[in-house]
Amino acid sequence: MKEYIYNWDLKKMIIGKGFRQNWLASKCGVDSAVFTKYISGERKVPDKTKPIIAQLLSCEVEDIFN
Repeated sequence: MKEYIYNWDLKKMIIGKGFRQNWLASKCGVDSAVFTKYISGERKVPDKTKPIIAQLLSCEVEDIFN
């Protein structure tokens, strides 16, 4: 069984900024289920999407993606 690495940095940033995952998903142009999988580690966040998420959260890519 494949193990997934939960992205706690991203989750904490979303909560800290007071955003909702479905709002961020719509701004990134992905379904909310896909965005949830980005956080849970079930899907890899595409490199082109990482800067969009960071910009929406007003942080650096390195702050939320290792």
